[in-house]
Amino acid sequence: SYTVSYANMSLASTRASTLDAAVIGGGLNAQLTAQGLTELTGVTQAVASSIVAPPPPQAPVSPPEARYSVHMTTTLYGYNNLTFGINEQDAFVEAIAILGECETTDIQVTGVVDRSAQLHAMAVNVSYTVSFANRSVAYTRANTLDTAVIGGGLREQLVAQGLTELTDVTQAVTSSIVAPVTPPEGRYSVHMT
Repeated sequence: SYTVSYANMSLASTRASTLDAAVIGGGLNAQLTAQGLTELTGVTQAVASSIVAPPPPQAPVSPPEARYSVHMTTTLYGYNNLTFGINEQDAFVEAIAILGECETTDIQVTGVVDRSAQLHAMAVNVSYTVSFANRSVAYTRANTLDTAVIGGGLREQLVAQGLTELTDVTQAVTSSIVAPVTPPEGRYSVHMT
């Protein structure tokens, strides 16, 4: 069994007929023997050749919806790099999702940095990004999250999510909003922070 590809239907049809004739007429047997297959005793065609049209072109894939990103960094006292692991990050994301009225899939922890030495207390800075569909919602939720950090709502929600070692929460970096980048038609873009 083998496949041979050609650029157009006319050429494929002509060549299929030529190959069929070579197999049936013994030309393929002679060519294979000349190429060193001396033990070959015969060549037969098990299945007649068939021409398969190429698949239709696929519809272009739509790019994901552009989203506004809110970037924040919050300091959590009572944790360090060793004690603020995956489970604690998941609890943090859940608390942000509740306060930011969004899905956990809209939140990404982008960094956890131990600040214990600089702050003379056990503490980590948690940097994170929350994505929203439009500018208005992004600004409203950024203000909500800033207020939750400053007013104690985030601390309460984190304790409710199981971060019982938490002693305080402060805002290391206030929220900033990044507008979506829309690449020119037919081009790719790379957004770096």
